[in-house]
Amino acid sequence: MTVCWSPQGRRIASGSSDNTVRIWNRKGSETMKYGGHSDTVSCVSWSPNGKYIASASKDCSVHIWNVWSGKRKLQVEHTIPVHSVCWSPSGDKFASGSADGKMRVWDSETGTQLWEEDLFGAVLSVSWSPLGDKIVSSSENSATVVSDSETGQMVGHMNHKTHPRNQVSRRYRHIVSRPIEVSSVTWSPDGQFVLSGSWDRTVRIWNANGELVQMFYLSDKVSSVSWSPDGDKIVSGTYDSKIYVHNVKSGQLIDTLKIARGPVYSVSISSDGSKIVAGTAGDTLHVWDMPFDDFMESDISLRF
Repeated sequence: MTVCWSPQGRRIASGSSDNTVRIWNRKGSETMKYGGHSDTVSCVSWSPNGKYIASASKDCSVHIWNVWSGKRKLQVEHTIPVHSVCWSPSGDKFASGSADGKMRVWDSETGTQLWEEDLFGAVLSVSWSPLGDKIVSSSENSATVVSDSETGQMVGHMNHKTHPRNQVSRRYRHIVSRPIEVSSVTWSPDGQFVLSGSWDRTVRIWNANGELVQMFYLSDKVSSVSWSPDGDKIVSGTYDSKIYVHNVKSGQLIDTLKIARGPVYSVSISSDGSKIVAGTAGDTLHVWDMPFDDFMESDISLRF
């Protein structure tokens, strides 16, 4: 299951293996359900004004939904399953990444494709800078690329196969030389840094020029990462049913949560920083209250 908070932090969008997109309030009540995809919904993303939701699917399409009416505004097609979608800060464009190694940028009013970039490996995650000038995308071949949002020209590159040797424990060194799936990327709230999570069990912070700033080793493959609105904390979900919370400046592990069962596929922090939502195995959605010094699971745990 994939999950995402609304820009106002009052609702949650989810996409799941039953091919639907659903909207939930903070108390866990379903308020809307959109059906139109013919395969698993792999990613959902709210428009900046909160009026629309973009959904990417394994059915090779991206749909744009009107949140209030439930009607589909437009639909664009890839030729192969789509893994990720995100909006520009202004909401006039959106980007999508698919298994054919292409990232495409579209006009959100007309559905016209504006440009595409080939990453030579399935594009797993895309994120538009809050400043609007760059898009970061990650792939299955160890690459994370920063592109100019107007032209598609590459302006930065992060190499996930680069590990400071003295920071790699012996049990991880056997995977350093392999291609690494970089499963999730997102920008810091100020647009100055990129956060990535990958299958080599690391979460990394980079500057926009591709220089590694900070790295955290987790217990299993990282599926999803999210940055707190104040920029002070990062949250990561892993395939061994855990959620990690780190302090960005100190690098200190603040807390670790254990889900009852199955991988954590998606994590998202609300815009006011008060709650976190996670999508897990079995199309289950969990919500926790913050702050982190009282990080307790709420009574919202939904399966459908």
